[in-house]
Amino acid sequence: MGWNNRYGWNDCCDTDIYSYYSQTIFFRPILRIEFDQNESNTFTPAHNDTKYLKIRVLNSGKNTARNCNAKVKVIPYEVHHFMDVPSLDKYYALVWSSEPDLSDLKDTVDIQKDNWDILHVVFANSSFPSKQVSAPTRYASFSKKERLKTNRLVIEDSFTVGDFLIEIMVNSEETNTKAHFKVHVDTDYMNLSMNMLPQPTKIEKIKNKFSNFK
Repeated sequence: MGWNNRYGWNDCCDTDIYSYYSQTIFFRPILRIEFDQNESNTFTPAHNDTKYLKIRVLNSGKNTARNCNAKVKVIPYEVHHFMDVPSLDKYYALVWSSEPDLSDLKDTVDIQKDNWDILHVVFANSSFPSKQVSAPTRYASFSKKERLKTNRLVIEDSFTVGDFLIEIMVNSEETNTKAHFKVHVDTDYMNLSMNMLPQPTKIEKIKNKFSNFK
């Protein structure tokens, strides 16, 4: 066996090296978060006195993204009283579901290549303002599994009226992705909305990293 002049490695290692790179780089899953408020049936549906905000997670890579799980946190934004928002910088687990009756709530999913799944993020119910909590009136909640099932409000993961920045992180065994959104909560549950914020470019990410050393 000799040195491979074209590729620069020993012939005996060719198969192992190719296998490694094919699994970790060239053929890995690639997750992307999508949101379009104009597609209300998918991203902002309302039924049974409840409005939901959801995102779609697409796998545009070459392999299945296994055991995808998601979490969300509130990012400190302007001046919010600590009683008005979920606990700052604390992550909350979100759930996946594509059925209107929430019959298929899942903590994790496998997303096949060129396929997608739907993730619940925030929801508001018409009954929320009348629910008694020892805090300012709550109008929306993060879409944790137990909250979606019962419509129960808990101070630590629910919102008063206002605009809030959130970060959604999606992880699989092979990769991850994240996105930032601005959520608007109103006294009328039907006015619950959110907008996806522009993601920083690779150059901007590098600049931000170097700025930390100044």
